[in-house]
Amino acid sequence: MLLTHRQLDALFILEIPSARVPAPHENRTQNHSLQAPTVMMEDQQVAPALSTGDQITLQDKKGELLGVVTLESFDSYGWWCGSFTPSSGYDAVRPLFVKWTDLVSNQCFGHLDDIEDEISQIGIHAFREGAPLRIFDLQIYDEEDRIGGCFKLADRKDIIAAMT
Repeated sequence: MLLTHRQLDALFILEIPSARVPAPHENRTQNHSLQAPTVMMEDQQVAPALSTGDQITLQDKKGELLGVVTLESFDSYGWWCGSFTPSSGYDAVRPLFVKWTDLVSNQCFGHLDDIEDEISQIGIHAFREGAPLRIFDLQIYDEEDRIGGCFKLADRKDIIAAMT
């Protein structure tokens, strides 16, 4: 998404409420009522805080439902992760995510650019309870018998970095 400088100036102020992050020895799939940073614009909340158990709907640029990520964990690096339940729209793009997963699993990072370019052409949008979410670095790990998804909430610096 391309934004004008004026739009960038009006974008986000990120407020980070205290959140309980599971210790490394804890089971990260347990519900700890975690909340992510709340995204604010001009002192008004524009994105709801996320919590474990929330369901994030993913759609392509045509509005086709790809599936749902059910949030299970939030880590200290800002990643929200959970299980991904594909819908019929995912079948058309699944080979891209299987290939991406294979490249990452085999540490073939030098070959990721091409597949990530193809994935970006899908134009994936995220929604929570019908409200759009600005997410950054969506990753769907498709290991055939188990599919997981991770993402970060986008803030101003992430959008600027993606534009440069």
